[in-house]
Amino acid sequence: MLIYEPHDDVAALLEVALRRLGHEPVLLQGRITTAAGRDAAVIEPGDAAGRAAASELAARGVPLVFASIYGPSRDLLA
Repeated sequence: MLIYEPHDDVAALLEVALRRLGHEPVLLQGRITTAAGRDAAVIEPGDAAGRAAASELAARGVPLVFASIYGPSRDLLA
């Protein structure tokens, strides 16, 4: 399970939660080189890099879960 979260403390919490659910989390840092073999990705869409990662992963057919303190926006829902 891929994770993009710009805040280290939140990323650590997501990592622990996903491990407890039986997933192997991989923190995304910088450019995405591969999404092969990944079930899904947890993305913080309130960050420009998170939105870029979401677009790239969606184009590769990776299911996305958005986790954010920000409410949904029309741009993200499109």
